[in-house]
Amino acid sequence: MNLRLSMVLVVLAIAGCGGGGGSTPSTGGSSPVLLPTTAPTATPSPAPTGPALPALPLALNVNNLPGQFYGEIVSQFSSVSPRGIVMLPNGDLLVGTGGGTANFAQSGKIYIVPNAEAAVPAAPTVFATLTDRMCTSSAGTNTNGITFAPATGGGTIFVGMECSVWKIPYVTGDHVASSPPAAFLNVRTGSPVNTAIDMDVHHTTSVLAVGSTLYISVGSGCNACIETDSTRGVILSSSITTPALTPVAKRVRNALALAENPVTHTVWAGGAGQDCMVGTTCFAAMDQTYLMDGHPYEWMDPLTTHLAPVDYMWPWCEENKTSVATPDGTPTTPPTGTNCNAMIVSPVRAPAYSTIIGATFYPVQPAGATYAFPGSFQGGMFISLHGSWHESTSGVPVAVPEVVFIPMSGTSDTPLYPMDWTGGGSAFTTWAHNTTGNPAPFMNGFQQTGTRIGKPVGLAVGTSGSLFISDDDAGVIYRIRPGFGPASVKRAIAPSSSLRR
Repeated sequence: MNLRLSMVLVVLAIAGCGGGGGSTPSTGGSSPVLLPTTAPTATPSPAPTGPALPALPLALNVNNLPGQFYGEIVSQFSSVSPRGIVMLPNGDLLVGTGGGTANFAQSGKIYIVPNAEAAVPAAPTVFATLTDRMCTSSAGTNTNGITFAPATGGGTIFVGMECSVWKIPYVTGDHVASSPPAAFLNVRTGSPVNTAIDMDVHHTTSVLAVGSTLYISVGSGCNACIETDSTRGVILSSSITTPALTPVAKRVRNALALAENPVTHTVWAGGAGQDCMVGTTCFAAMDQTYLMDGHPYEWMDPLTTHLAPVDYMWPWCEENKTSVATPDGTPTTPPTGTNCNAMIVSPVRAPAYSTIIGATFYPVQPAGATYAFPGSFQGGMFISLHGSWHESTSGVPVAVPEVVFIPMSGTSDTPLYPMDWTGGGSAFTTWAHNTTGNPAPFMNGFQQTGTRIGKPVGLAVGTSGSLFISDDDAGVIYRIRPGFGPASVKRAIAPSSSLRR
């Protein structure tokens, strides 16, 4: 057992009282909009007949899940950080790894959790090991980005590393790669700029396969600059069979989250705002007032509904067409074509430093799916917020880790509750957990004041409807199901004083 969690592992029943459980918000002068029902549709799971799974930390039992849900820990990692996760069609779960914390080494390994929906899944084992070419740093063994392109009899696994994207042929049922990984294409082919100014070089590469197209999001080489490397601070695409990069989005600081709406096949991307004060001068040293105001917002946007290449105008424009006077390390005059009045205003927002790192749509479940979430969740999007490393003057991280849910209007790419830009100057008031235009909290409790016990990263929906969440700080994968769970789920043990930040 992972000793970092052993003092807090418990099994719990999480009874929801937040996130929109039945009130009726009103928007302007229009008629009240009823919130979606959150009553569980799944039958409570029977008591286990064999060994029970480890349980969630008691601190996550914060009564903030909408409806009745329960959680278990299906996998634990002792020396690597589980990051991106992908559910294979046969129910096996692929796990990318990375340097989520300084205590966990980067391994260059992809793991697999066989039959992740089983009562007690098998322990994770190494599926494949990759060695990336070294381009700028020691982060070349980060396999954070992972996706799967299905085909008859199997398909192809794609892995995004710092400098390259790799492909691994997959035959249905493989628990070890039957063919060796092969380099597919290179990213970050040029040098980062302005490292002496802001030292904010991003190392992760996110990947998403949609049909015959592979989307690749590559983080920037700076906090705020004009990139000279055309494969940084961008989202690219390629055929899954023939490597050839095509720009899909430009001037994107770091779009870690990529997700496909399985109904519309739209690709959504999530971007992190720069470290600066919106509407004023950007500073290398963080301004505490800015930190506590939560600006500039991070965002999720339906990327492929726009004409490519989409220009998100980083670092000159943020939020609701707001210009940044002097981004860190940039010239005083923005490049030609930078017009904040023409920028795309993304429909989903989160406070600065929330770090939108994972996203998945919850698909419409077939009738009889064992662990199908309530209908109000089907067609909506979950996002994971990794939380901030930035702290207030009292030493408390300003953005908490959590998983939130964004309901969509029917089977569309339109959030049910649009962003409210009239809530005042603070992102924490306009994005508060309420029922008028903001995401609903789904799983939090990762941070109690200044104490943290984990940080969510990857999200995936299982073949029976469970939601899987990786935690690169605690080194575990959670499994969330509707219903009340077995009797053992309702026992709770108070955490010890060794909880850490």
